Amino acid sequence: MVTYVYECPTCGQQFEARQKMSEPALINCRTEGCEGAPRRVILPSVFVLKGKGWFKDGY
Repeated sequence: MVTYVYECPTCGQQFEARQKMSEPALINCRTEGCEGAPRRVILPSVFVLKGKGWFKDGY
């Protein structure tokens, strides 16, 4: 299971949904009374290089 973040362009609400990777994206907003179609939000990943290595030399 993967946790996806969705944002509705109609109401601006963000919410998370746990889905299988094979499941289709959600088509209905979870906000009561909103009829918008949410879209998946791509969040930046956390990537940290530690220790000695190529990044220290600028390569």
